[in-house]
Amino acid sequence: MSVCWKCRTQYPPEVESCVRCGVQLKAAPLMEDPEPPPEQFSARERFFGRFPGLLRPGLMGVACFVTAAAFALFYYALIMLKMGVIFGAVGTGAVALVIYAQALTWVMMGEFLILHSALLDFNARDYPIFFALLFAPFLIFFLVLKYIVYPGM
Repeated sequence: MSVCWKCRTQYPPEVESCVRCGVQLKAAPLMEDPEPPPEQFSARERFFGRFPGLLRPGLMGVACFVTAAAFALFYYALIMLKMGVIFGAVGTGAVALVIYAQALTWVMMGEFLILHSALLDFNARDYPIFFALLFAPFLIFFLVLKYIVYPGM
């Protein structure tokens, strides 16, 4: 398999010139596909590459507001749970979780995307970070309310 050195198009060995750019393949040295050099990024560049929304103040303002609304709904769900309204509390808690997940995807993607399309664009290494950031604050909030604010709950 020969590769055009100018446009990187692959051809069978019997082809003598590139159809796209006209370069003679036999005259040029055949190039194999080299491995691209690994890119070296600093820790700061890797962090902001993973969370580009942190660099956009408008997006962060909306995400913080939506996160506060999600935690207010979650708090309301815990009050409903304490009152014995279990199905209402579960529904409200689920809505709070989805609202917070939407705000989290805005921060991780760096733009306003619908939750479903943003989750499709995630890399494989983004999913564990997403789920850790999604469930850890709610777990901490629940434990603080249960053991510190309302110890008899």
